[in-house]
Amino acid sequence: MSCEKIIDKENFIVYECEEDKIAKIRENEDIIECDVKGFEIINPKKEVIKFIAIDNCLITSGEKIKRCDFALIKNNKTYLIELKTDVKPKNRNKKLKEALKQLKGCIQKFDNILECFVCFDKQVTLKSSWATKINTFLEEEGILLKIECKKEF
Repeated sequence: MSCEKIIDKENFIVYECEEDKIAKIRENEDIIECDVKGFEIINPKKEVIKFIAIDNCLITSGEKIKRCDFALIKNNKTYLIELKTDVKPKNRNKKLKEALKQLKGCIQKFDNILECFVCFDKQVTLKSSWATKINTFLEEEGILLKIECKKEF
């Protein structure tokens, strides 16, 4: 499997199944390998977007660095995304902390990072403690952090 793919579809979903832990693009809505929400990309102008599977693909588990799941690159702007699937509400704070470490582990590997995302598989309400983490991330990394599962280009 190639870790990179160019895609110019109007809408697509990036997901990760628990079994193989590699981010993939769901191109055919009829084929569902596992029951996870995924990250939705809305691209109404069908512009070219480069998808890079990072965890267990570009960076393997043998490399002892924290890594997020995938990157999207459009017009030389990079977006890093960490998927947190099947997370119970009581574990979200812990998983968010882990996700931030994974995103930070990839920041030095990419140029022109515009935004980072943490995507839980269920709709979540932002907590005040998360707003603090978002502000701290912006101050420390100079990058906007969003806790959501959608990016519109």
